Order: sequence, then structure tokens, then C-alpha cells
Amino acid sequence: MSDETTDRLQQLQGELASILTERLGALTTAVRATEAAGRRILSAELDIARHADDRARLEGELSALEAELDVARGRSAGLRAAAAERLAQTEAERQELVRLEAEVREADAEAERFRRRVGLLTAEADAIRDENAALKTKVRTLEENIQQLRAIKAEMMASLTEMTAQMSAISGERSA
Repeated sequence: MSDETTDRLQQLQGELASILTERLGALTTAVRATEAAGRRILSAELDIARHADDRARLEGELSALEAELDVARGRSAGLRAAAAERLAQTEAERQELVRLEAEVREADAEAERFRRRVGLLTAEADAIRDENAALKTKVRTLEENIQQLRAIKAEMMASLTEMTAQMSAISGERSA
């Protein structure tokens, strides 16, 4: 073949090699892009699977937390009821305390009245004791005076009897 044909073949081969190289480069770029897209898709699918697992796990946790919340609400309602009952009991006890304090104040006032009354009665009893002591002293003095007067009366009666006897004796001596 001739040189021209050879040259033309070589030129065509060069063009084919160039086209092939260009196409291989484009194919390599497309394969790399496809691999990158595949990796991104795979990564996205893994992320989706992971997120789906996370979602399932979180939904399970949410269900557990909602159950705990229901239990806590029940306990809270029970505690509120107990607190309301305790508050009512405390209020009743406070009212009872107010009533008892009023009774204590009334009892204190009555005790003070009794103390004053006892003081007056004690003073009156002391005055009566003093008067009784004075009267006892007077009675003893009067009894002693009566004893003395009786003694004087007995003495006078004895003296009168003696004088009457003397007068009778004097009168009897005169008649004789």
C-alpha cells in the first residue's frame, strides 16, 4: 500500500485513538460520576436506613416516654389529690387550733377572774381569821372577867352570909 494510505491509516488510527482516548476519558469521567452518584445513593440509602432505625428506636422511646408520662400524670393526679386532702386537713387543724386558742384565752380570762375572786376571798378569810382571833381574845378576856366577877360575887356572897350571920348573932345577943 502506499504511503499515502499508510499515512491515511495512521492518521485515521490517530484520530480513532484520539476519539477512543477522548471517549475513554468521557467514559471514565461518566463511570467516576456514576460511582460517585452510586456512593452518594448508597450513602443516602444507608442514611435512610439509619434514620429509619433511629426513627423506629425513637418512636419506641417515645412510646415508652409517653407511657412514663401517663404514669407520672397518674402519680401527679394522686399527689394533687393527696395535697388537696392534706391542705383541707391542715385547714381543719388550723381552724381547730384557732378554736382551741379562743378556748385557752377564755379559760385564761376565767382563771384570772378566779384568781381575783380567790384573792378577794383570801383577803376576806384573812380578815375573818383576824376578827376571829380578836373575838377569841375578847371571849377569853370576857371569860376571865366573868370568872373574876363570879369569884368576886362568891366572895361577896360569902361576905354577905358572914355579915348576915354576924348581924343575926348581934341581933340574937341583943334579944337575949
